[in-house]
Formats: sequence, C-alpha cells, structure tokens
Amino acid sequence: MNNFVKHSIIRFVKEELTTVLDETLSSTCNFSKVRTRFSDDPFDVTRVDGKFEGSIHILIHRIMYLEKHYLRFLDSEPMNEVEEDSHSRWWVESGHKDYDQIDDFLSDIYFDCIVHVYEYLTDKVGIDVKEEFKDYLDLE
Repeated sequence: MNNFVKHSIIRFVKEELTTVLDETLSSTCNFSKVRTRFSDDPFDVTRVDGKFEGSIHILIHRIMYLEKHYLRFLDSEPMNEVEEDSHSRWWVESGHKDYDQIDDFLSDIYFDCIVHVYEYLTDKVGIDVKEEFKDYLDLE
C-alpha cells in the first residue's frame, strides 16, 4: 500500500471531518447527532465503542466511499464488497491475499481521523470526551 495515498486520504477525511465539526459547532453543538451531506442519518462523533451504526467509523467510511477513496487502494473484488452495502462499515476479509496490508492501511486511516476528532472536541470545543475515547485511544 502506498503511504502517499494513505496520507492524502487521511488529510482529506480530516478536512471533511473538520468541516462537519465546524458546522455543528456553529449550529447545534450537538456532537451526538451530527448531520452531514454524507448520509440522511445523523452520526455520533463521540461513539467509538465498536457499535458502528451511527458512529464516527461509519462517517469516516461514508466519506471515503462517497469521495471514491476506496478506489485508490482496493482492487475490484473488495471494491465490489464495499458497493454491495455502502451504508455499512467495510473491512477487508481475513482471507484476502492482501489482508495484512489493507488492514493496517485502514487501521491507520481510522485511528488518525478519530484522534483528530478527539483533539478537535477537547482542544477547540473544550468538551471532556475522554471517557468516550479512552478505550479506543488507550487514554489513561
């Protein structure tokens, strides 16, 4: 997997997340019901507990899917899987020939973007979300 592609995806998704968070901050300030152009459903950007419906994970997935970033690193087989259910968070099958590379690639993207959201909420907004993020980010 190409590091340049990964870092450009991370940069793009973080910019989109910042836009979403800025819009939420200037309107409702309700970060558990964030509305975006990426879905008709709201997202809880503080939800990182592994329950994916309405979580930050799904928002990141939707950004990558709708902005065609999966096409930058997936071949046709896994891309078809993404297309089959584009509203659910996609992850590479463990039996895929490039599982380790894709798994690491996606893990880095999600982790960096979720750290960005955590830092935005704590540093810019000033809200305490340590409890929500502590297990995912291994905070003490």
